[in-house]
Amino acid sequence: FVVKFLQRMFPNQLEIVQGDTHKSIKEYSERAGRLTCDIISVDGDHSKEGTYQDIVDLSRIGSSNALFILDDMGQGTPSREGFDKVVEEGRLRDVRCTDSVHIPVPRIHRKDSEGPQRHLQ
Repeated sequence: FVVKFLQRMFPNQLEIVQGDTHKSIKEYSERAGRLTCDIISVDGDHSKEGTYQDIVDLSRIGSSNALFILDDMGQGTPSREGFDKVVEEGRLRDVRCTDSVHIPVPRIHRKDSEGPQRHLQ
């Protein structure tokens, strides 16, 4: 649902790359060449090392002002520790975190067996 929704909102401006981030990011960056991304959202490896590597790899294809959207970054989690390491190394600038944002999603917009897919066919 989200992919189709975003592609409708941003026609010919959005590319979704799915797969194992440790493989797909590298493959995409090699294929993209000098193309840069302005918005990067990743829901990848949740280990400390994996999160760190995902952010480092993605920063190579991000524009100088790229916005990174990361989830599952709660204080004390392995993914947050990986993120904090990237920040400590100065690889990201103008870092702003918003913890525990509750976004109520009505049932019709949830991706599940009775969700929005039926409305997109």
